[in-house]
Amino acid sequence: MNQLWKDNSAWFGEYTIGYMAALAQQGVAPGSFGTPQQQAAAHQFARGVADTGRLLPGTPEFDAAVAQVRSDVIPQGALFNDQSRMNMLEGMYDFSEEISWIDLQVGAQYRVFDLRSNGTIFADVEGNDITISEWGGFAQASKRLFADKFKVTGSIRYDKNENFAGQFSPRISGVLTEGNHNIRLSYQTGFRMPTTQAQHIDLNVVSARLIGGLPFYREKYDIFTNSFTQASVNQYIAAVGAGASPVSPAATSLLVPATEELIPELRPEQVRSIEVGYKSLLANNRLLIDAAYYYNIFNDFITLSSVRRAPGPVFPTPANAEQLAINALNAPTLLTPITTPGQENTFQTYTNITGRNILAHGAAIGLQYNLPKNYTLSGNYNFNRLITDVGEDFLAEFNTPEHKFNIIFGNRKLTRNFGFNVAYRYQSAFRWESSFAIGDVPEVHTVDAQMSYRLPSMKSILKLGGSNIFNERYILNFGGPTIGAIYYVSITFDELFN
Repeated sequence: MNQLWKDNSAWFGEYTIGYMAALAQQGVAPGSFGTPQQQAAAHQFARGVADTGRLLPGTPEFDAAVAQVRSDVIPQGALFNDQSRMNMLEGMYDFSEEISWIDLQVGAQYRVFDLRSNGTIFADVEGNDITISEWGGFAQASKRLFADKFKVTGSIRYDKNENFAGQFSPRISGVLTEGNHNIRLSYQTGFRMPTTQAQHIDLNVVSARLIGGLPFYREKYDIFTNSFTQASVNQYIAAVGAGASPVSPAATSLLVPATEELIPELRPEQVRSIEVGYKSLLANNRLLIDAAYYYNIFNDFITLSSVRRAPGPVFPTPANAEQLAINALNAPTLLTPITTPGQENTFQTYTNITGRNILAHGAAIGLQYNLPKNYTLSGNYNFNRLITDVGEDFLAEFNTPEHKFNIIFGNRKLTRNFGFNVAYRYQSAFRWESSFAIGDVPEVHTVDAQMSYRLPSMKSILKLGGSNIFNERYILNFGGPTIGAIYYVSITFDELFN
């Protein structure tokens, strides 16, 4: 919409002229940056000059621009033109008829991703025909031992993506049963294959260009030449804004060069997980309890990292200090419209955290108690935490509330045909991180309710209910929609054909 009103080159040209004029009016010498207060005053004046005549919400011109942007595809508009698809073939065979002393299953899978976004999400190559093939297979065996009180299960799986090395993921688990008590323990290995976007995205989102972690995209945009981590650039800009000389060692020493060692080529993520659980019926079979704890160790944790590329060297020498300062602060995406690849100077790419493990753990417990007269009271609690701080140069994208719990009270048979339940649900606030947006998701409190009535003559059940019945609007991710109430009426025909 800004481009429809005034293109970037015109806006930044007016802003730059206004900014320099404001500094001159305050007596700032040419070539000098002035004090932070003078810079702030110049910024406000320059915005006022460049924003003159800007489209304002509520005007016909603004509404027309909204309609135009919504109806056109990227880069002129906001629409994705995505016709991607996945074709998959899978099968499994159980050897229970052939082998009696052990339970054995084998299976295999083959799938092909066909990425067709017509240049609006993935790389704008000729025909935009990008395919990714994957295949894999597994074998799993289980056996009951010690008078059927102990069941052990083991499996191994191999998966291969055409862009990455193959992945083995063995697992073993055991379940001990004694009366109503069940104790389970498992050790699992797994992997996370980079998504199609992590491999092939090539999308300008104004603040940066999102690019896949495959070597092709890094070479296409030459992201490591005269480049620095975005986190260090932010620290440098803050220091200059506080009055430090842009070419002083105190400022430039904050800049951390972006290298392939720091931001390596994308690869699959591996995880080792230990889980222990307990399940039982207690209190004369009135109380059901199910609890578990897990501990995860991630290797090659998949993440996102941003780099800022300068148009030339930035470290000072006496002969070209002024040009070096311009190089350090220059942002080509803000000065010229993007018309050709490589014109941007900020890139966000998928990569892995190497050389150290990323740790996470969590626990869950569920309880259900059967009260007299068919009343039930139940609840569950989930805890999840990323133990390791990934650092300012990377996005964790853990995106999981640390605390979640539900409390449910109801009676499926309050009378012969009537039942109900009411649920209170809570999740704590958490930090949301993604390539699209970063922000804090507030805590959520909602109440769900449902009433049911049996219609014996029709062999059916009528239900009336809602989720978030008080319409307390909330979000589940940053940059996504707000969610309100959902109310519903349903009828389920039971045994209609019996």
